[in-house]
Amino acid sequence: MTAQDSPRSPSVPGLADRIIEVAKNTESSTRSADKDYGLLSDLVNEAINAGDERSLEQAISRLLAENRQDAADLVDGWARYAATSLSVGIRGSKRMKPAEVRLFLIPLLIRPRPGATIPPYLPASMGGKPVLDSATRSFRQHGLIARHEDLALSPGLYVLNDLPNSLSGWRLWVRQFAQVLAGDDPKPIACDNGAVRDDTPLVLRFLAFAVTSEHSNPNPGLLIANSLLDVDRPNYGARRMLDHWFDAFSAILESAFPSAIEEWVGVPGPPDQAIPTGLWLWKSRGLREVIEENVSGGHPAAARAYCTAHRTDPGLEIRVGIRYPGGRLAAATWPCDEPLETEIGLLTDCLAEAGIEHVTVDPVERSDARCPDCGRPLFPGPSDLISFGDENRRKHTTPPLH
Repeated sequence: MTAQDSPRSPSVPGLADRIIEVAKNTESSTRSADKDYGLLSDLVNEAINAGDERSLEQAISRLLAENRQDAADLVDGWARYAATSLSVGIRGSKRMKPAEVRLFLIPLLIRPRPGATIPPYLPASMGGKPVLDSATRSFRQHGLIARHEDLALSPGLYVLNDLPNSLSGWRLWVRQFAQVLAGDDPKPIACDNGAVRDDTPLVLRFLAFAVTSEHSNPNPGLLIANSLLDVDRPNYGARRMLDHWFDAFSAILESAFPSAIEEWVGVPGPPDQAIPTGLWLWKSRGLREVIEENVSGGHPAAARAYCTAHRTDPGLEIRVGIRYPGGRLAAATWPCDEPLETEIGLLTDCLAEAGIEHVTVDPVERSDARCPDCGRPLFPGPSDLISFGDENRRKHTTPPLH
């Protein structure tokens, strides 16, 4: 499997207009909702199958311009769902049964030993113990998939840049998994990245797998029933089953990565949920470790955090300067993958969970700021969150510090 996305095809004439019309009808429909939902799903699938993401983008943009937020959300939601699912038929005793292949990701956070190499694949076995088969069986053993659902797990350990960045790219992955599940392509799904040596203390990877489920199955597993991330209606039975799966899967990973010191497993889910989960796991774990390493026996509640946003070469980042009682200083960087306002909310939530209650945020995005002598990034402190003056730069204290 590759992360190379198909080039965009020309827009299908009139498709954006049809999507807009049906989305508006679906949004306001009361009696014909099922029919309208089905038609909207067909139109979205037509766009994705044709590689016509422009029509979807145009439809969403025009609906938002007309203040039809609910209708725009319907199109966006169907597009994300359709890109990572595929209708198929599975052979029953008398006839073909309608079913669906759904694609999921598992975010993994790994702390490698210094200088260690992260392999590109999960091994089939390690030390005489099965790894890939045990990992696949764990989903059924702990209720994440039902008895009659089939699962295919790719051994590839994907970095973020390996993952598709388009709807048609995700649909390509689903088709390849569907071939594996149907037995048409028994070969492992390839992973493009080779063994990677990471100099960062925490490494983010993703495992990909797909599940085939019959439409008529009244008792799907937790993944298909979407019972793992429903925060509005928490399922405590599902939470216990997920915790048991976490324990089992973590033990399997521990045997698979002898070059790692620690591994953390994120909640599996569709790509639009699992990728943000993985990024949150990576960023929050790194920030918490900076905080914990510098507490020195005190309590984080006594510390104060200062945050500024900077536009750098890789992209936007928030720099966090932390002052502890007695003048001890610490610094951390929070990369931004979402809009700045969203990232500020995630960052302040993480600081609060770590015990830091006093947080000052300057929401103004600014250019990169680095020490003129050594070139390292400069971090904010309590004295001045508006400008980085020459005097403060020379002091290398607050602000900023490095």
